[in-house]
Amino acid sequence: MKIGEKIREARKVQNLSQEDLAGEIGISVQAVSKWECGQSCPDIMHLPHIADYLGVSLDDLLRQETSEFVRPQRLEKIELPDDGKVRIFQCIGNRVITQNELEGKSPKDIPVIPLAIETNQMPKGNLCIEIWGSAQIEGYIKGDVSAGTSVTCEGVQGDVNAGGSVTCVNVTGDVNTRGSVTCANVIGDVNAGGSVTCAGV
Repeated sequence: MKIGEKIREARKVQNLSQEDLAGEIGISVQAVSKWECGQSCPDIMHLPHIADYLGVSLDDLLRQETSEFVRPQRLEKIELPDDGKVRIFQCIGNRVITQNELEGKSPKDIPVIPLAIETNQMPKGNLCIEIWGSAQIEGYIKGDVSAGTSVTCEGVQGDVNAGGSVTCVNVTGDVNTRGSVTCANVIGDVNAGGSVTCAGV
């Protein structure tokens, strides 16, 4: 299989168009079409970028023998601290939805991630969870919860930071949200962009 055929195959596995690849590399769609038709080859300087974008190795692109492409687990490069937090991302196809894309969207327009964590499987110490989307949590979280949109849970033994509404039975820390807060009790402070309905704060 020639390099152009391999690029076409890997592109299709990723559900990318010729326009997507051309825009990423900064070349014309016609250039990509010529590669895939075997009329020309990519500049050697573009090959590492092409391989990274398509989620394959340079070896896969350059070897002559045919190999099956498996769908790679390709994510956007996101700079994240090595802080022990459990991070949960939402994706459209193979593209991670960034936090900025969730800004200003109604919670009903964003799919909810049902997240269930067994209490007896909790690690020792605090579990800090950061979700780029909505969180619907069964049980109590011993630690902090941060979500791009809404948070629904039984209780959080820590702080809750949300871009949308917060609905919990008890929160032992602070609640900061741009939406409304509905809780039985919040031991810490409440800072909300919407209404606050709590038995006690």
